[in-house]
Amino acid sequence: MVATALRHPMLPRGRLGSYHGRVTLPAPDTQVRTARGGAVFGFEVASSVPLRFMRAIGTTPPITTLTVREGAPRPDPGGPPLREWSPTDRNPFHARLWPDGDAYRLWIEGLGWFWIQPEAGVVEIPEGPDAVHCEERLWGIPSALVAVRHGVIPIHAAAVQLGDAAVVMAAPGRFGKTTLATAMGAAGHRVLTEDVCAIGLSPVPAVLPGPAVVRVRPDTFEALGIGAGQVALHEPTRVHLAIAPELRGTGDPVPVRAVVFLDVGDEIGFTRVDATTALPMLWNLTTKLPTDEDRTRCFEALADLASSVPVWHLRRPLRYDRLPDVIAAIEDEDLS
Repeated sequence: MVATALRHPMLPRGRLGSYHGRVTLPAPDTQVRTARGGAVFGFEVASSVPLRFMRAIGTTPPITTLTVREGAPRPDPGGPPLREWSPTDRNPFHARLWPDGDAYRLWIEGLGWFWIQPEAGVVEIPEGPDAVHCEERLWGIPSALVAVRHGVIPIHAAAVQLGDAAVVMAAPGRFGKTTLATAMGAAGHRVLTEDVCAIGLSPVPAVLPGPAVVRVRPDTFEALGIGAGQVALHEPTRVHLAIAPELRGTGDPVPVRAVVFLDVGDEIGFTRVDATTALPMLWNLTTKLPTDEDRTRCFEALADLASSVPVWHLRRPLRYDRLPDVIAAIEDEDLS
């Protein structure tokens, strides 16, 4: 993304109407609201520790209750892990996963041990002062391990709500999905998730809104002039923004209008993607879970998704000054 601040006049509402040009990065906001109950990814969350990024509980029954509590440190189980994640654009941390009976033990560098019981819907998180990173990691691998056991597909994608439906924007790291989702939030569209998208298939494909947080680069924060979030954490490489409570909405499912794969090009243009082509693209962006049963369940669900929801390919310039045009194209295109 070209690091040039926007300095154009205020745009009409619906066309990045919240842009204000270059802004001064505020100090971290210590008044970001916390809660012990709420909704994320279709779960009704019951937490013994305060969490910052939950949404309100809606009227749709949850897929299950997710119990979150602090756990005691656990020793290294020894032996090779089931899975290991090395730092990449998609997973900017080092993690290892081991089986522990009907549970899993997950070690994340810099945080410590998570303990996950997928069937029971229990996640123990490490004690420690790094509450923001710990909660963000909670809504990654640990919640995905629980969600997939309850028929939910976790994929690496952002999602925004246009009208009464969701547009899922899928892409690997550094393809601008978080920047685009954040800009669409500034334009008045509800951000449903910015990194991991949980999709349920019954009774129709729907996005289960994720944690109410977006993580953007400092230059993106400045260029967009974001005013809808509160700074939960400011790091040299990322600004973590808690979406304002009045803009979060509930955790109720939002039907999927379309899946849009993001790519880079000189001009803005949509191309329809058939289900056969879309399936391996979706699979490449799915959280790879440790068991054959989980992977089979995800693959079959993705095949259903690709055959039941329109899938598109969107090429667009990775330039801040073209974001209003990209958002206008998404708003105006008939994606159904």
